[in-house]
Amino acid sequence: MQSIYGFRYADVALFLSARQGYFGGIPLEPVTLSRNFRSRPEVVEWVNQVFAELMGAEDRPHHGSVRYVKAESPPGNSSVVDAGVKIRLFEDGEGQSEAQFIVTQVATVMERDPDATIAILVRAKSHADPVTAALEQAGIPFSGDAIQSLADQPVISDLLALCRYLANPADTIAAISLLRGPWCGVTLNTLNQLLNAHPERPLDLLHALQHLPSVADDEGRRLQRVLAVLQWAEMKRDRLALSIWVEQIWLRLGGSLAARGHDLWRVEAFLSLLRKAETSGLGLSIEWLDREIMSATVESPDTASGVTIMTLHKAKGLEFDYVFVPHLQKRARSLQRELIRWHWHGHTESRRLLIAANDDDKESKTLYNYLNWLQKQKDHEELKRLLYVGVTRAKVAAFLTASIESIDEEDTADGVSGSLWRLLLTSKTANSQIMRLPPESQACPSAHGSHEVAGQLRRYRLSLAAQNLPAIDDALIASIDDVRTPIALGAGNRWERIIGVVTHRVLELTASDELPESVRDPRVQTWIDHNLSQYALTPKLLERAKARVSQLIELTLACETGRWILAARVDAKTELAISRVEAGEVKNYVIDRTFLDDREGVRWVIDYKTSEPRDGESSADFTARESEIYRDQLKKYAELLSGLHWERDAPIKTALYFPAIQQLSVHE
Repeated sequence: MQSIYGFRYADVALFLSARQGYFGGIPLEPVTLSRNFRSRPEVVEWVNQVFAELMGAEDRPHHGSVRYVKAESPPGNSSVVDAGVKIRLFEDGEGQSEAQFIVTQVATVMERDPDATIAILVRAKSHADPVTAALEQAGIPFSGDAIQSLADQPVISDLLALCRYLANPADTIAAISLLRGPWCGVTLNTLNQLLNAHPERPLDLLHALQHLPSVADDEGRRLQRVLAVLQWAEMKRDRLALSIWVEQIWLRLGGSLAARGHDLWRVEAFLSLLRKAETSGLGLSIEWLDREIMSATVESPDTASGVTIMTLHKAKGLEFDYVFVPHLQKRARSLQRELIRWHWHGHTESRRLLIAANDDDKESKTLYNYLNWLQKQKDHEELKRLLYVGVTRAKVAAFLTASIESIDEEDTADGVSGSLWRLLLTSKTANSQIMRLPPESQACPSAHGSHEVAGQLRRYRLSLAAQNLPAIDDALIASIDDVRTPIALGAGNRWERIIGVVTHRVLELTASDELPESVRDPRVQTWIDHNLSQYALTPKLLERAKARVSQLIELTLACETGRWILAARVDAKTELAISRVEAGEVKNYVIDRTFLDDREGVRWVIDYKTSEPRDGESSADFTARESEIYRDQLKKYAELLSGLHWERDAPIKTALYFPAIQQLSVHE
């Protein structure tokens, strides 16, 4: 009995029957609730006036109509700015002015009352797009309740274009799309020159970029950078986990610089799909990716934000201080001629089922056409209840907005049939309260703090200055090569990997310079910030990552063993890269730290591990487990080191160092 929606097969006649005392043979006594403890008097009064007109005073069970019962609010409420229900109509068919108006109102409310709860309720998920875009540009966090489709995000389109090329370098369209991405963005003229200079199809992009025609200098530099990244990608193909490989290519191209800050969690959602594909054994399957992306929705990570976006249907039973219901002029999918229509006709004791199949005859007075007409009446009545749900979620104020291309000569803007706007206009009370706002009146003022309302979203290409920023150090990538520790493919692996890579890099820099006293040393802070900036992390994750890396570095610098490892030594090498041919294939290795301890006459090979004991696991059990995992790896490192020429021969000892527990585990 909780459902009121037709798509869940709710039947108004059942409610009305229960109110008359009939429900499965159980006698019932109806109780009418008339006191509204949620909303302010201004909201309650508006609802009473408008919905008394819309719903009427008579029940019509066969049409799905329920009479309106007026409510009253308890006295004693103090005055509040903007309390009540406001109706705004914008002469802007694209809805940009409407979206900017909502963002400005939201920012004003947040400045006036930081604890206020705000909801933006839409009839269909796609109706939220202009508002979410405006909120993002204004820097206002929101929880999206899976309101945004992953497929509609430009950053996902760019990543998918990149993956199409990586999956099939012979795909000419994918190659062209790659060059038109924001990380390169060559002009159409340059693209035309390149294609004319290399008429073979399919286009061999790597060959074409190695033999460029005469193009403008800045265009040539863009193309040369793409070439360098693609050559690196081919070198690392099948040597890194799929998600890591694609992520590193995207970062090297400058994808994180071209993306907006709030796009980064969408990128993580895309990388999660790649991890899922690899663990499922699918690899880089574009067909599978397309299907998954089309069906995927993503929620904003700002779940604690004061702004919530959801559908009107889902808002039933909830309450918010301020409610915005935008795009009332839009409608959902129109009524289709279903294969079968049915209707329960008559009262409870004598109900009979009317049922008819679609006869494809829209003109005759057939049973199917009657049932189809009856369904339209039910849908119209349900639309009234949907609007009622939206407005009555508001405790303080509700803003009902719509955008119309233009208002006709008679100063009317009826909207399309089946829209909430068309329904609202059937109320004389609501019609008299509409405030029409032309586009020129919508110059958007600055909101408080960082909530600056920006202009319409647009695509762009990276400047050459941004493209010329140093790429991620190959030493960092070498530390996650497949010849080292096997890479786990869990969703949390990316976080652990970034912490490990950045910690290794900072320890490398620390050992190669005058040893700092603590992590508070400005040099160390600069190293941490610079290395973390290479990764597309959301602000919250960036803050967490910096705190974790700082903690590990501080533990190392505060540890006598840690300082002994990092101190200046004879034959000291950090991140020592060694390559050798194994079974006809070149294998690359990186040794974190090696040096000669001239006191003991021992050459040390030390590998850093940023892991720590599991809950309830002792340090002894933890180090024993880790030592067993990396035993063969350390043995191989010792073998590699013994094959190098040193001025002084010495026995080799290997060990793992764990900054998190400040402990050195020596392998005998």
